[in-house]
Amino acid sequence: MFDFIKEKLMGVAVDNLDLSKLATSAMEMINSKPKEEVAKATEQAFDSLDQSKKTTLMDGIFGFLKSSGITGQQTGVTNADASKASGLDFSKIFSFLQSNPDLIKNLLNSDLLKNDAIKGILTTLFTTITKALGSK
Repeated sequence: MFDFIKEKLMGVAVDNLDLSKLATSAMEMINSKPKEEVAKATEQAFDSLDQSKKTTLMDGIFGFLKSSGITGQQTGVTNADASKASGLDFSKIFSFLQSNPDLIKNLLNSDLLKNDAIKGILTTLFTTITKALGSK
């Protein structure tokens, strides 16, 4: 599966990347893995980002959730300060999204993914997560 995703990314500029197809392929693989492995992989992938990317991503995700009528608390996150978000917080939100396929569809069609910085960060996360899960 990782080879398939890697092929999708090779030589594709971020603004030309079909994140929807990448995310769908990645989610198929992710959903086939035990939740504990996914939680660990998502937490580690997020923690591997530099702080500015973490903050940018979480600002966008918290904004998307708010516009969808969802609070951080509903996802299991107690602190909605994007600059203080941890890998565990991201893992909880990822798990929440994973259990709500309609919300994932809304996210993939949202204005959030028109932001090239967010697209780049999510692409990095999806590839890091699937690579970690694919090696198990």
